[in-house]
Amino acid sequence: MKFKTNMWKKALGATLVAGCLSVPVASANASALITQLFTPGLNTIQDTSAERVIAEDGSIKTSGNFAVGDTIESILRFDTVNSGSIGDSIVSPYKFTAYSQLVITGITNDTNTGACAAGANCNLIFGGVGGGPVLASLYERSAAPSNIFALTPAGGISYVTGGTLVATIGYGQADDYWFSSFFNPLAGDAIGFIAGLGSQDPQIPQGAFGLSFLSNPGGINYVANAMTGLFGDMHDITGNASIYQRESGTNSDWLVSDNLSASFQVVPEPASLALLGIGLLGLGVSRRRKV
Repeated sequence: MKFKTNMWKKALGATLVAGCLSVPVASANASALITQLFTPGLNTIQDTSAERVIAEDGSIKTSGNFAVGDTIESILRFDTVNSGSIGDSIVSPYKFTAYSQLVITGITNDTNTGACAAGANCNLIFGGVGGGPVLASLYERSAAPSNIFALTPAGGISYVTGGTLVATIGYGQADDYWFSSFFNPLAGDAIGFIAGLGSQDPQIPQGAFGLSFLSNPGGINYVANAMTGLFGDMHDITGNASIYQRESGTNSDWLVSDNLSASFQVVPEPASLALLGIGLLGLGVSRRRKV
């Protein structure tokens, strides 16, 4: 639940007991290997991914226009945590991965106030499969091959989803969002335009998100609603993505490659929480004395 200012003040007063502040964090029974790389405070993970576009009838789209009902399907492999290589800390063949299905539920202009016109910048608004809240599932696994993107899409998806589930993320509160920006060419071939990106073309900023952890079997000690999104609301996890030409060695049945960066807060160490609580309690006492 997101706290507005007055609600936060009330909650703060109710949770200051003996100088300790209770911080909302995820509870879980076990910890995934990846959690050993997370540190108290802000954490950022980055990935390489491969994605494709699937029409509502199940056919694969490599050209033409985006349409409501299309799904952006992707597999992701996270390479770094806080700019440090995951492979330097957890030995190969360990992989921290994700599988995502983003269903296009709306196509608007770049201000989300009208229709998408030819020759204009537009937004794709995403939802979950079947109208559900889950947009991505995170997994970890220690198994070959080294390059999961060389597999067929079916093989890559099977590899990722065959791992141990770490968390699911998606729409957990009304102000969560995930949208993708794209240029709608005058000729109307938006997907073909993306598929035709060259090796010298810059990465195209493609999307932004502010989401919630929906499940957390891997025991990520995130702080709920600790990240500020693009529109000023608070979320569990925020980030952005950009697309570029399909990387060398990636199976040709994938349309493009993608880089994604996601950030979240991890609960401070117990000693830090105690100091924070004492400081806030002292602040409250000081304010009462001034009344």
